Amino acid sequence: MPSKYKVTAETIETIKDCALRGLNDVQTAGVLGIHRNTYCNLKKTNSAISDTLKEAKQASQKRRMEMAEDALEILIKGGYYEETTTQYQGEQIVSVIKKKKYRAPNTTATIFALCNLAPDKWKSINRIDTDTEQRAFAPPALNITFTEPISHLASEEEKNIIRKRNSERQQVEIDKMAAN
Repeated sequence: MPSKYKVTAETIETIKDCALRGLNDVQTAGVLGIHRNTYCNLKKTNSAISDTLKEAKQASQKRRMEMAEDALEILIKGGYYEETTTQYQGEQIVSVIKKKKYRAPNTTATIFALCNLAPDKWKSINRIDTDTEQRAFAPPALNITFTEPISHLASEEEKNIIRKRNSERQQVEIDKMAAN
């Protein structure tokens, strides 16, 4: 049964705006002032609406991907950022305190990026050690296999520190598993 709802250019713009904001079908139907079933039928029968939704969803996905890549880059690099704290007394602002803080680079984010951007060079391998009596399960984050030398990433001293920390963490996990 065809819908009695009249689709206008304004309707298409509203639907596009809703899709770009990430609203679902129920929310979009509410913005349009129609029932969800009517909206779903319009999507199926009106090519202008379905084309607009397809374009808007692609644009929205591209924007979210760019935001995720920017956030990942910030996590990988680390660096300084400004934190603002506003103190109120009642509804009046008493003071605004701005602090410059440092966020260290996130190793997990770096591993994630390397494993996904260059999987042929970097891959994460989860191993289960079945040779020991405790049958310890090694934490996946500690078992990274580098298929190329990492000498360009850190000095020898830094690599030794990382190896020592990883083996200490692994031993702590093995001890926890053995205690249980």
